[in-house]
Amino acid sequence: MSKKEKIREQISFRLTIVYLFIAGFSLLIVGQIIYLQNFRKKALEAQAQTTNFKIIEASRGDILAIDGRVLATSVPKYKILLDTQVEHLTDSIFLANIDSLSTCLSELFKDRTREEYIEKLKTARETKNRYLLLQKDVSFRDLQIIKTFPILELGRFKGGLITEEEFTRTLPHGYLARRTIGYKQEDNRKVGIEGAFDEYLSGKDGYKLMQKISGGSSKELSYKNATEPTNGIDIISTIDINIQDIVDKALRNRLIRHDAEYGVAILMDVKTGEIRAIVNLTKESDSVYVEDFNYAIARLYEPGSTFKLASMLVSIEKGGVELDEIIDTKSGILKIGDFYIKDHKRGGYGKISFQEVFEHSSNIGVSLVAKEQFENRPEEFLDRLYSIGFGDKLGIKLKGEAKPEVKYPDDNNGRLWSGVSLMQMAQGYELKVTPLQILSLYNSIANNGKMLQPIFVKAFREHGEITKTFKAKTLNSSICSKETLAKVKIMLEGVVERGTAAKYVKSESFKIAGKTGTSEIAVGTTGYHSEEGVFNNASFAGYFPADNPKYSCIVLISKPRRFSAYGGSVAGPVFKEIAEKLYATDYEMQNRKVFDVENLPDTTLLPISKYGNKNLLNTVFYSLNILTKGEVKTNSNWVKTSVDDTKIAYIKLELEQNKVPNVFGMGAMDAVFLLENRGLKVILKGKGTVRKQSIPPSRDIKKGDKIVITLEV
Repeated sequence: MSKKEKIREQISFRLTIVYLFIAGFSLLIVGQIIYLQNFRKKALEAQAQTTNFKIIEASRGDILAIDGRVLATSVPKYKILLDTQVEHLTDSIFLANIDSLSTCLSELFKDRTREEYIEKLKTARETKNRYLLLQKDVSFRDLQIIKTFPILELGRFKGGLITEEEFTRTLPHGYLARRTIGYKQEDNRKVGIEGAFDEYLSGKDGYKLMQKISGGSSKELSYKNATEPTNGIDIISTIDINIQDIVDKALRNRLIRHDAEYGVAILMDVKTGEIRAIVNLTKESDSVYVEDFNYAIARLYEPGSTFKLASMLVSIEKGGVELDEIIDTKSGILKIGDFYIKDHKRGGYGKISFQEVFEHSSNIGVSLVAKEQFENRPEEFLDRLYSIGFGDKLGIKLKGEAKPEVKYPDDNNGRLWSGVSLMQMAQGYELKVTPLQILSLYNSIANNGKMLQPIFVKAFREHGEITKTFKAKTLNSSICSKETLAKVKIMLEGVVERGTAAKYVKSESFKIAGKTGTSEIAVGTTGYHSEEGVFNNASFAGYFPADNPKYSCIVLISKPRRFSAYGGSVAGPVFKEIAEKLYATDYEMQNRKVFDVENLPDTTLLPISKYGNKNLLNTVFYSLNILTKGEVKTNSNWVKTSVDDTKIAYIKLELEQNKVPNVFGMGAMDAVFLLENRGLKVILKGKGTVRKQSIPPSRDIKKGDKIVITLEV
């Protein structure tokens, strides 16, 4: 046999083996199919009906405040159902207990009368309902009570009680920052941090194979692809819940006072870009405001005079305008063709400096400066606006940020551009931005020209450990030159010291820098007049303390209907209240001031301290370089304080051992120490200094009595 024939024979043999293997395997498969179809079909169908995959829900991560307090968490809620046809629930048991069960259900839930529950239970029994819904969203505490009710106390297999656990998202601090924290809307879309970070919060569900067994129970079957759930991670936000509360109350009270349509207040940490508080309140009914829309990031509006910061900054950068340069603002009315530009002061400001134009918010002055520098090159003005941040979104993580609407001369072949567009835009009209975008500009000035992308999330946390941290992205390392920045800061401080905000925002304790804004609200394309008249957006944007800024803030109040409607008088007081309360409680912001006691013209300028422990007060005054006369006046450990010449004087605080002490004027720590040492149980209300105590001083002490002390800033 030749070599080729041998090779051919070997190939033929191998192919035969392969064919025989395939044929044998195919016969095996066919045989198995026939066996399953004819001998195992019913058994497998029965098994299929008793097995199912059970989803093991992943635990959703919490959303936390910057100090770790919970802002949003998942709590178990229960759906309570009744199987009226379980074998052990006989007619005699059912009828003997239906009255008492109905009474218990009615008293606990108060949604139906006893008679209505009786009718509901009887109807379910007659119709053989095995899945009667008794109540949903039941707390764990109420579930334990329900398990003691007649019939239901017999459990699942004798009483027919069915419970289904569901997790419900809850906000422990109620409405505070609700829209930013987020929730699920009616269309199941999640908003706020809940929506923006849903993939991290939600985790990943697991599943396992279960089989029903006798008695209605189930057992887990071995299944190689079964998976355990991966719980969601916790998200630490940048929100400070204490500051959020201060900002919310300040804005809410002002909205009620002015009967406004909605209001926004945002507080940002200057150096980090972290949002410490963000409030969005919409009028629901008289004096009731709710958080249901994020105006701060999603509502475009014509900002009016708060935008003059941008236009003046551009003018200074372009032409190197000096603050003392004189601008002729005429008699308060400037006619451009058929268009009029007016100042608020009757008779106008006449010839005033460039700085005064800004401080008094002269529409004519700002318009003339823009016209002089950019009339023939409006594109240069707009390009500079874009370069400092008004060309696009800030790019924040929360969904729904609106893009600024800053038109261009060649948009739509110039149909939207007119001969007064440049001057209108310089005043903050014919363009639209969001409150957060305006705040970012002011924060940039406070941050020495660096524009940061605002952030709402500080870190991720898993199993109690920080796994990832976030820092604000730098959008523009320098929005203007150092020379321009210095001029702009002087102008912003001047607005509060001498200008439109002096009456409403200026603080005696520290300097504030900012700008008022009052803009008319356009009514569609028909102008600014509606059947009800003309409505305004009143705003104030700025930062504090001006000499070493820690926070930037913007307040916007839309459509104030009562009293004033101007930015200074409506939004300004909100800004001032927020700033002063934060300053009063933040030692770091006060920057360890040293008082030059010898050269003070008036001793009333010395700081007023709370009453308290002399040794602690000595430590504080020593660190501030303030002289005391405590050792001369008294050797008592507990003292009052007063200003004596150029020193702080101590006066003995009379305390009788078995009498209720007078803690008026003390801080919380000293007041609680004194009261609890005398056997009283103390309840604190508020912050700051004690202004009221529920049991008057010098009353006899009864051990264990409760005393309420009220503190105010």
